[in-house]
Amino acid sequence: MISLFKDYLEERQDVSLISTDVGFATYKLVDNETVWLIDIFVDKDHRRKGIATQLSELVQIEAEKLGCTKMLGSVDITANGVTESMKAVLSNGFNFSYANGNILYFVKEI
Repeated sequence: MISLFKDYLEERQDVSLISTDVGFATYKLVDNETVWLIDIFVDKDHRRKGIATQLSELVQIEAEKLGCTKMLGSVDITANGVTESMKAVLSNGFNFSYANGNILYFVKEI
């Protein structure tokens, strides 16, 4: 089923997906030097084990293969789990860039 979802994202939204048995990350090439890490999700029973960091690192590897030098990340301050999301973004080397409405944007040089 995840393969079908991956195909859907790529075809309909030009979004790529990296997945494991317990989580996934979605990302999109913004321009020739920037990839946007859109979402990371890890199964509830497997959180706080470094899996989100591993997924972020896998996206970074793909970004580097594409010649990117920056990664963008975002946090919706109205979403469930916002505190955990903020901790994850900051602990993975992202720095605050700007806010637009309820969304905070972060950047990481790679």
